[in-house]
Amino acid sequence: MRARSVVPAVAAACLALAGSLVAVPGAVAVSPAAVSAATVDTATADATADTTADAKPGKPPKITITSPRTTTTVVGAVTVTGRASDDHGLDGDQVYVYLQPRTTAGGCGPAAAYTTTPVVDGEWTTTFASGSAPDGTYCVAAIAMDTAGQQTYTSRQWLMLSDGSPRLVNLSARSQCDANGVASVAVYAVNGEQVPVDVRMTTPYGEKKVTSLAPGKAAYVFTQSGEPKVAKGTATVSAYYWDGVGHHETYTLPYAKVRC
Repeated sequence: MRARSVVPAVAAACLALAGSLVAVPGAVAVSPAAVSAATVDTATADATADTTADAKPGKPPKITITSPRTTTTVVGAVTVTGRASDDHGLDGDQVYVYLQPRTTAGGCGPAAAYTTTPVVDGEWTTTFASGSAPDGTYCVAAIAMDTAGQQTYTSRQWLMLSDGSPRLVNLSARSQCDANGVASVAVYAVNGEQVPVDVRMTTPYGEKKVTSLAPGKAAYVFTQSGEPKVAKGTATVSAYYWDGVGHHETYTLPYAKVRC
């Protein structure tokens, strides 16, 4: 499998393929000694008609994606399968498969990764290795091209990719003073996964554990030092979830010193 992060190379390859047609045999040669001139004219005309018929584009290729199902969350490598066919034959007996990140408008953006994969007995399959594209939501798309240069695009929306590490977003740690002049450290994090995660937030002055933090929800802890100052330091945030296999990630967040 070939995974790349730049699409123009694919487009150039597709254009190159689209400009190539399968060579069509010429008219059948007939010996004047064997048949009459009228027969020669008829045979040549028939052969030319057959050649012209073979050169017509026909119907565009057919392609479908059969797996994974839309809205599936995939941890690690993602395998994509489908079917493809054409009445004149697929160019190179292969299809192009893409992972296209979802745009803010809800469409399919430029490909983050792509590969070509062979079609065998009308079916194809390919696997994108873990890390081929960043964590996020993607369109799974595929293109089939026939020997006449016609192509068909299909997509299956949406697929959520994760490398397996619990993903927290909007992480922050800061030192601050309260109304009584006491310094503290505050830590904040949002669950960026598609599943609930357990979160533990720790500073030198205390910790807090949140169990089954829902997707998109925030966890927050406010730990007082008991003094009018704190030295610069770090807080840690650990996240964990279980889906038959345990997944764990720890983040280290620096904060500045403060004197109240």
